[in-house]
This record gives sequence, C-alpha cells and structure tokens, in this order.
Amino acid sequence: MPLINRCGGGGGTPQLCGQVENFKAGLGNLIVILSWTAPSPDEDNSFVGARIVRKTGSAPTGINDGTIVYEGTALTYTDTGLTAGTTYYYRAFAYNAKKKYQTEYRVISQTAMTFNPNFADNTWDTIVKVCHADSVPDTWVTGDSKTMTIGGTNYQVDIIGKNHDTYTAGGIAPITFQLHTTYATKYALDSGSGIHTWRNSTMRNDTLPAILAIMPEEVKNGIRAVNKKAYDSVSANIYEVSDKLFLLSADEFRDGTAEGTQYEYYKAGNSIIKADIEGNNTMHWTRSFRPNVAGSAWAVNNTGKITDSGYTSARGIAFAFCF
Repeated sequence: MPLINRCGGGGGTPQLCGQVENFKAGLGNLIVILSWTAPSPDEDNSFVGARIVRKTGSAPTGINDGTIVYEGTALTYTDTGLTAGTTYYYRAFAYNAKKKYQTEYRVISQTAMTFNPNFADNTWDTIVKVCHADSVPDTWVTGDSKTMTIGGTNYQVDIIGKNHDTYTAGGIAPITFQLHTTYATKYALDSGSGIHTWRNSTMRNDTLPAILAIMPEEVKNGIRAVNKKAYDSVSANIYEVSDKLFLLSADEFRDGTAEGTQYEYYKAGNSIIKADIEGNNTMHWTRSFRPNVAGSAWAVNNTGKITDSGYTSARGIAFAFCF
C-alpha cells in the first residue's frame, strides 16, 4: 500500500502527517531566522516535528538533498554563520512519530546580508531589503533619521512609525518614513476641478508620482503602496486609497481617528512644524480637505497650527512612504 498524504495512524504502513504551514524566513545580521507552524488541522496529533534542509543554487529536492540544518520539535530555528550575498534555499519536511516525512512542497529562500544596528549607518538599499524581509532590528527606532538625495538635493528622512501602515497587497509595513523638511513649496493640492478630495487631487496624481520618478533607483523600486484613508468633502465620505508616496492627514499629525491614527513620532511630542530646505518654517499640506468649505484643505502653518488653506496655494510637501 503506498503512503498517503493525510494525518493518522494504524495499519501496516505508516501514513503521513500534514505539512507545516506559514514557513517564513526573516533576516538577521548574517543569519536567517526560520519559523513555521504545525499542520492544521492535525486531527490525530500525528505531527511530531520538522526537518529543515538548506541548499544553495536551487531548492532541495528531498530530505537528504542539501545540509540538514535542523530536525526537532521546535517551530523556529536560526541559521547562523552564513555568507553575505549568498542565496539560501530552505525546505521543510514535517514528520510523524515513525519518522515518515511529508514531502508536500514548502520552500523559501533568503539572501544573507549584513546590516548595521545603527539605522543611519546602513545604505538605503540595505534598509529596503531589511524592511522587505520584515526583519527590522529593535535598534531602528522612531525618530531615527538618514539623508536621502532626491533630484540632486539632500533631504533628512525620519522614521515616524513602526508597524503603523498596511500594505495594499496585504501585511504590515514595518516602518513608515517621512521627510523632515518640505520637498518644495510650489505645488497646489488640487487642479481647481471642484472635486475636493485626495483621490482626485493634482498632488496625488501628478506631483507625488513626479517626485517618485526622481528618487534613488533602489528607493523608488523598493517603495510599496499602502492603504490610506481620505475624506471627500463633496460626498462627506471617508474613502480608502492606495498610494506609494502620500501626505499625512491632519489626524495622523494630531490625535485623531477619521483619516488614520497619529504616528508615534508625533505622539511622542515631536513638532509638526516643517521647515523648507533653507531652514525657514513654512506652511505644508496635509492630505485632508476641509469639510463644507469649497476649495479649502487643511495645512500646518509655521506655528504648528492646523488651519485651512486654499487648495490652489503653494505650500510645502512633506511626503511619507513605506518599503
């Protein structure tokens, strides 16, 4: 009788337990942090443990094809002593009490890398990769900052929150970044169409995509869209939009809830006042439109007050993004 892929016991030929699930590979400094969950459902409790096989060049084809890095009952393993730049393939094989291995395909890969515990001492390429691997170290904290060159000018970029925003594709962005100064003070928030909403604004559809296009290549390619809430002053509804570059809403600067929640950076008491690149405090846009007032959006003035401004005015842009 051939082996069959279901949990259970009894009979002359041992049956297979289910395969492990949620097989993941996080990054550390020249380490890969593997984790998985037990098969579900596992009605007969036949799952005992898992063998993890590592290989370079291609995925393991069987339980002995590569290096057996772990076998046991734990649900996590840290693979150490790796070589930077080398891609490692890991395959998981669940087994039962009679050491019969489940061969349903569970493979992940990760490229080992080094990164610095001090956020600013890493390249943007490294920061992108660490964020994409969801392996941000605890030493990278809200308030840390690093310079980024955009269009030939150096800008300070701050970490304003961790695990705050949701990717449009699913999952939580480990870090949200924002310009510490304003990028420019020459752009209107809306084209004057009379549709007073972030969804249809010139800022969102023209200005910010133009800025994204001139950001460093590794940054531009690494930015992932996140879901943001936006108020429509015509319909009085809150809509969800998907953006790669976005302005913070008034609620995200202050303690609000309608268009998102306040970022940790501002909750900690950091000023919402923004200066331009020359160091002069200037008004800057939020993505919030003022209810019941045609042609008016909320902006932060040079004293830190959130006030209304005609949407065709020139105000600063302190955009945010996630990797």
